[in-house]
Amino acid sequence: VRVHNPNALVLELKVEYHSSLQIAADLALRTGLGIPVTVPILLKELQLSGTLRVEVDLVERRPWAGTVSLSFTTQPALDFALSLVGAVDLAQAPLLGNALRSALHDCLAQQMTWPQRLELPLERWAHPLDAAPRMA
Repeated sequence: VRVHNPNALVLELKVEYHSSLQIAADLALRTGLGIPVTVPILLKELQLSGTLRVEVDLVERRPWAGTVSLSFTTQPALDFALSLVGAVDLAQAPLLGNALRSALHDCLAQQMTWPQRLELPLERWAHPLDAAPRMA
């Protein structure tokens, strides 16, 4: 626990997460010729570990936490299985699989590492003006 601001609580937690969740998405890529290509992918068996920074802005009314910000202090260790939806198995195309895996890994790691953070506006959710989570 670190105290930099008397109205905030900052925790740095060692976390390890293993998920059986499967995420289907369209991955937008740009070829060497500048031509955009969309590739349907399936991401599964997500595992990550690292030090998670949790910052809670304290407020004087329920829910007593205004905003909770989440980010990793350094790039987390990240692993996942990746396959193309309805197409070739990436095990059969190792160069393509490695390139997609590397690009996705770099993108995810950058979005989850400080100063990037996921902000959860708990105080707004607890009151009439609801808002969705956002990346800051």
